Amino acid sequence: MVADPDRLVRTIEDAFPIDVRQSFGFDYQLFQISAPKNVRLAAYDAALSTEVAEARSQAARAVALAIKESAEAFVGESVRTLRIETAKLCEDVLATLKGGKVNQKTLNRLDRFVDRFRSLNFVGDAEMERRLKEFRAEFLGTGAADYRNSDSARFGLVQGLNRLRNEATILASQDGKEMASRFGEVGRRKFGRAS
Repeated sequence: MVADPDRLVRTIEDAFPIDVRQSFGFDYQLFQISAPKNVRLAAYDAALSTEVAEARSQAARAVALAIKESAEAFVGESVRTLRIETAKLCEDVLATLKGGKVNQKTLNRLDRFVDRFRSLNFVGDAEMERRLKEFRAEFLGTGAADYRNSDSARFGLVQGLNRLRNEATILASQDGKEMASRFGEVGRRKFGRAS
């Protein structure tokens, strides 16, 4: 860009007493990365991959078993709790009836509990649900005034409540594993239909 480039270069060289060219430079080196060609090492990698896959599979089976056991425990406890609640309600109503008074509010409470049980029965406790339906059909179709006016009707209601309480208590004390395993089967069938 100047008229005399050589003169410019000489002026710059005179300004720097040392040789600057050795301080500036451009070098490059080439490297190549490749996979090892040793067959024994490749076989070791395959064996390692097999071991890793087996370890993952074992871990997945262990986690699945832990989840299954936890779910079964939860389902069993849910069944037990609903059955205990049934027995407790019967006990409360029996305590109310000891005073000799049957009121519609108490009968309505029993009727609502049967509906509530059905709505909370996500496990499918068919046995307890059947017994509650039978109790409803036998005793909750009668009005409170009829129970107040008839000693035999009131006696039947008390006997029915005692029977339902005892059945619920016995069922609550049973092992819920069968119910839990059936719950898992229902879940698989529902999931299979959804897929």
